[in-house]
Amino acid sequence: MPNFKKLLDRKTIFIFIFILILIAGGLFFWWQENKNPYKYDVAENFLVDVVENQKILRNKQAGLVIEIPKDWKFSTTSASFLSPDAELFENGAIKNGSWIFIEIFNCSKFNPILWHKMECEETRKNIDEFSQNGFQDEKIDSFQVRKIDNLIAVEKREIHELDENREGAYLIIKVLNGNKLFYINGLLIPPTEERYNQLEELINGIRFY
Repeated sequence: MPNFKKLLDRKTIFIFIFILILIAGGLFFWWQENKNPYKYDVAENFLVDVVENQKILRNKQAGLVIEIPKDWKFSTTSASFLSPDAELFENGAIKNGSWIFIEIFNCSKFNPILWHKMECEETRKNIDEFSQNGFQDEKIDSFQVRKIDNLIAVEKREIHELDENREGAYLIIKVLNGNKLFYINGLLIPPTEERYNQLEELINGIRFY
């Protein structure tokens, strides 16, 4: 006759060990993700300081500091910024003004599903092509070259008709700092000189370290 008690004890021990392995694996995965995440723009990475009435947004993990222009609205939850005169529709979409949104990716983090690896490689390719020609080309792959805090960046601006009465300038700026890709999106409505000046006001307050 089989000893059911012993079999049950062995099964219990096996299940207990299996659960411990799952917990240990989960903790190891969490530690690896925390140490080497694929994105740095999560809310808990941002801190807001006020120095001499100047609001400063910091992300130590990404090596980013932003001096927020006066009266600009911002959210650390999504790393987004709205100009002081921005107006929103009831659904939260921007109706008028300047909206800037920043994403920060880890280029050394491989994941075949995520598109950021392709963006990292494409940005390096664009910057290399500009540098090989002494930054003389006005455009490469519809991108223009510029500098943000002494780092080379590539920028694309496209004007689109949003509806019968409005046009908007869609903006993409990509900056590489080591293995970090700073992906700056923007929408300027309408695409006037005032809006572009608002954009530059925010960008001039960006510092990398």
